[in-house]
Amino acid sequence: MPGIMLCDERLAETVDDAILQAQLGRHYAGFKGKPPLCLCTDIHVRMYIAKFGQRYLLKRWPGSGHEHAVDCDRYEAPPEASGLGKLMGSAIREDTLTGDIELKLGFPLKKQPRTAVTADSVEAQGQESDLNESAAGSTSKVSLRAVLHYLWDQAELTHWKPGMKNKRNWWVVQSRLLDAAARMTTKGLRLQKRLYIPEPFKPEAKDQIRLRRRGLFQSVASQKAARELLMFLFEVKEISPSPYGYKLVAKNVPDDNFYLTADLYKLLRKRFATELEMFERTHGQCHLVALGTISVKPSGIVNIEETTLMAATGDWIPVADQQEAVVVDYSVATGRQFIKPLKYNMGAGRALAAMLYTDTPEQPTALYIVKPDDSDALIEARRELQDAGRSLSVEWHVADDPIPTSVIDAIPTARRERDLAKA
Repeated sequence: MPGIMLCDERLAETVDDAILQAQLGRHYAGFKGKPPLCLCTDIHVRMYIAKFGQRYLLKRWPGSGHEHAVDCDRYEAPPEASGLGKLMGSAIREDTLTGDIELKLGFPLKKQPRTAVTADSVEAQGQESDLNESAAGSTSKVSLRAVLHYLWDQAELTHWKPGMKNKRNWWVVQSRLLDAAARMTTKGLRLQKRLYIPEPFKPEAKDQIRLRRRGLFQSVASQKAARELLMFLFEVKEISPSPYGYKLVAKNVPDDNFYLTADLYKLLRKRFATELEMFERTHGQCHLVALGTISVKPSGIVNIEETTLMAATGDWIPVADQQEAVVVDYSVATGRQFIKPLKYNMGAGRALAAMLYTDTPEQPTALYIVKPDDSDALIEARRELQDAGRSLSVEWHVADDPIPTSVIDAIPTARRERDLAKA
């Protein structure tokens, strides 16, 4: 990378950590010159310094990720390329002094007393709940799905480079998610304190792992109708009938189950039919990730209150359907570099690129999937997005070509351009 500017002095990205920390600390303490700058482009993109404990971190200025060079590690997709752009500054706010990120949640972390509901009334409530893309189109609060997508984005699990192949496992995923959650708050509370993400299971440490998990669960256990809730994020192993309705078994949690009512299960089957069918059909090749809220009884029974589901490829890259999975898997297999855009609060009828390739010359290239049953409104929204976007775009017409290999192969790469120039 070209380097950075700190205290009006140019430093290489590979500078010794002690020197970098000294310069960051000097700038943070009140340097009056230019702000920290990334020198990846002629514009020199502004950044900021945040302090975490005794260390200083150099961070992207909020909303500036797309201003960095496409081959810069600080590059981020432009706001219109995902559902995140509509939420920044309102539902999601980043403090440029501390680096903390405040989330305004669109779901409760406290269960309130309520009367029993029938299956029909649960179905009606589901139309306005996260199970049916709650807060779709909202910019003031984040839904469960938006929190899951934001954690995945901040952990950079939506980013892919060829060198990452076969290097992502649950240990890596959990570690990155916890690091991302450590920077987030909601109503003054650290999200990490209320979020359970299973640690990788080790048979030789199973007793200690179980004690830590059940200690966290018992911290919110209550028999009262009004009770505190925990958030959870884990990979689903199976969902099967139980005496309480249904039970969800999480990977890396062999000795605890998460229970859900028959009504909630019915809603899951309806709202997340595609994700569940991909998970069941691929026999473990597709990861199924769940995020939601749980309540805990003094007996230790853990009940799921709300949840959202997300399918991901074997490399933990989120996908909305099988067509997206084909695009991702082929892109990984052919050594492409990309960012996977996510919807956040966007409704089903909103246009979004399936892929943003960042290994292209000068500008990123967005790939859109065009399906035979796309509505006129979706077609028009996609056209407007392509016209207004800050990237090139290509389309894969599923009806004309059942596989996207020729479309993806035709997208140039900077590496290919350099090889042609040398030849």
